[in-house]
Amino acid sequence: MPAFQMLNVLIIRSIQDYRLIKIDGKYDIVIHQEDLEGYVTLPGPPTEVHASEINKTFIVLSWTPPNPCGRAPLWYLIEKSVGDSRLWQRLNTAVQLCSPRYPIFDLEDGKAYRFRVTAVNRYGSSEASEPSDLIQKSDPHGKMAQFHRYRCF
Repeated sequence: MPAFQMLNVLIIRSIQDYRLIKIDGKYDIVIHQEDLEGYVTLPGPPTEVHASEINKTFIVLSWTPPNPCGRAPLWYLIEKSVGDSRLWQRLNTAVQLCSPRYPIFDLEDGKAYRFRVTAVNRYGSSEASEPSDLIQKSDPHGKMAQFHRYRCF
C-alpha cells in the first residue's frame, strides 16, 4: 500500500493579514494577524524610526507601530544618542506618548542624533527599535541661520 502524506495548502489573498513565524529555523508557521494578537501580550519593537519633519528649531520623529502590538493599549518611550555614542538618554520622561509621532525640541545646532523607540503596554516593554539614521536640525530652505550683532547706543 503506498504511503500518502496529507498536505494542507493555505492560499493567502492578502499577505498583510498574515504573519510568518519561524521556529528553530526549521518550521514555518503562517498565522492570521488577528489570531496572533489574541495570544501575544508583549508588543514587538517599533520599526522604521525616522524624521518625518526637519527644520531649524525641531524635528518630528515618526515610526511604524509594532506588529504584533500585544493585547493592551500601547505607549512609547523615546531615547536619543549624540552621534555614534552608545549612551542613550530618555526624552519623554513626563509624557505617556500614545502616538507614533513626537516633536523633539532642545537639540543642539550642528550636532547629529540617533533615536530609538520602545513600545510598552501593561504586560511589559518591547526591545528597543533599531536606531534611526543620524538626524540633524536644518533650515528647510537650505540656508544656515545667520546671527547679527547689533549695538545699542
